Amino acid sequence: MYRANLDHWEYRIDTGQEVLAPTWEQLKALILELDEDKQTLVTYGDEEKIFILVDETVSPDSSEEVELVTGGQRGRFHRRECVFLPAVLTAAETYYRTHAPDAGLCWQE
Repeated sequence: MYRANLDHWEYRIDTGQEVLAPTWEQLKALILELDEDKQTLVTYGDEEKIFILVDETVSPDSSEEVELVTGGQRGRFHRRECVFLPAVLTAAETYYRTHAPDAGLCWQE
């Protein structure tokens, strides 16, 4: 069964939840609520495979990093792994509807 998992941080304690079989509208709302403070991570799937959406305009050889908060922790991430919201929503909706990565986007497994 596909499920969404999200974090929600209150005073350094994660009170996140799991949403079983969310609708696309519920999943989209969770993504749009990410704020790099209390809500910093949303995952969706069946936990068998993890796909990472990447920005194909950034070279894999680039050393550029971005600082952001995910999973409740501040960290530095390769710029290639930081994509803009329209691509995130396209990837999420395609995966939600087909259970496969969008072939028109760039992925790292």
